Amino acid sequence: MPSNNLQKLKDFLSALGAGDEAGMGALMHPEFYVEQAASLPYGGVHRGLAGWLALQRTRIATWKDEVAELVSLIGDPEGDEFGMMARLRGRTPKAGKQFDMQVFELVRFQDGKIIEIRPFYWDTHALVMLDKD
Repeated sequence: MPSNNLQKLKDFLSALGAGDEAGMGALMHPEFYVEQAASLPYGGVHRGLAGWLALQRTRIATWKDEVAELVSLIGDPEGDEFGMMARLRGRTPKAGKQFDMQVFELVRFQDGKIIEIRPFYWDTHALVMLDKD
């Protein structure tokens, strides 16, 4: 098992990239949740591994050719809160317009497991409106 929360977060991101559901689940607190902005097609609170996986499937189905790239991690390796800057690129489903934006995510740990992920998009309205004709 990883020795600190920063390593656990990196392992979680690796498991996500590999589609390793068991690996992600092992690093999630039993009360895990992620809250996406209500204005997004996948907005709302998603709980547990099942909610997380459903969110990922919906997100992947929403955007075309989406790529998420980790830009930086901020936090004390032994701490319980981390900031994560990511770059999102892809195309909108209807209009096929390109998007390239950054999103900041707060990740919180409790009892050595990830309990919360809270993304902060710079402008969800602009992202959703890209697909309007």
